[in-house]
Amino acid sequence: MTDKVKVAIRKSIEHWIKMIVWVLKQDLTKPPASFVMLNDLGESWYSDSCPLCLLFIADAGTSNCDICPLGSTFIGTVCMRCPNTVSIWAKVNKAETWLKWLKYAIILVSELQRLLYAKKEK
Repeated sequence: MTDKVKVAIRKSIEHWIKMIVWVLKQDLTKPPASFVMLNDLGESWYSDSCPLCLLFIADAGTSNCDICPLGSTFIGTVCMRCPNTVSIWAKVNKAETWLKWLKYAIILVSELQRLLYAKKEK
């Protein structure tokens, strides 16, 4: 993993933690609204706010999720364009309440941390 990817993972962790902290101040029984988060926080859970997504965007509107380190993990792909997999990002995106959003966002952060701190196989 390159230093550039490691930096993007660290920034992605910071991004998700910032969103989690914001969500903790919301009514957790309400449905998630990315536009409210974007308006209040200046970012949301979509690719235009994600440092990893931004790193792997090949050109406008086309992402390269298959080469993103989070694109293929034991919890499935994070890419929203891959409907036949278990996607933790899709679970965040389709959460019915902020509480469920929070649950899946914490799992996503854990997976980012696992990627960053996983030991290299010999």
